Amino acid sequence: MANISEKFLSLLLVSLFFLGLPVFLFQRPSKVIYYYVKDCPSCQRVNAFLSAYRIEEKFSFAKKEVSFNKRNQNELGLRAKKCGLQSKEIPVPFVWDGQNCIIGDRAVIEFFKEKAGL
Repeated sequence: MANISEKFLSLLLVSLFFLGLPVFLFQRPSKVIYYYVKDCPSCQRVNAFLSAYRIEEKFSFAKKEVSFNKRNQNELGLRAKKCGLQSKEIPVPFVWDGQNCIIGDRAVIEFFKEKAGL
């Protein structure tokens, strides 16, 4: 009896693994990243909006300051390049949603309003 239970359990685990594997392999993370510069007036408007409406509590995203962090600058450059922007002229505030670039305070605020359900 124990032998049948072990075989059934093994078969069940293998089946679940193979059924779940395609979903795991083809699922793309949809991590949103907000790039900003601390002293940028447009970024300050976005930051004030994010704080006032507690957007981080309603919608998960990463915030990355780019004026003092070389790694964040390089990452922003790669994202901007995917949108056809020159890496030396990347405007902030800038949001990467996994596929698209959202640029400028108005567009970024509208993006976060929509994502937060406002």
